[in-house]
Amino acid sequence: MSMTITFDRWHAQLLLEAIRVCDKQWLAKIESTDDEDVRADYDNDRMRLQILQEAVEDAAVKAFGPDVNGFSRVPLAISPPKASGF
Repeated sequence: MSMTITFDRWHAQLLLEAIRVCDKQWLAKIESTDDEDVRADYDNDRMRLQILQEAVEDAAVKAFGPDVNGFSRVPLAISPPKASGF
């Protein structure tokens, strides 16, 4: 069984960023626990997540180009509107 989802560029970038954030959180969990069962569970989940990331990244690059990975949290420098003189 499979599923097909269509994303625009923004949604693809957002999904890729969410996968990266999740991966970092799971890695931190692995590194911060001494419980071998927890480590094994998160390791297995990370492997599956990385397979998903690779598939999404490949499809996104084919659809939108290599800069689709350029997700940034840097605010845009937008000038405030000028006073209208009222």
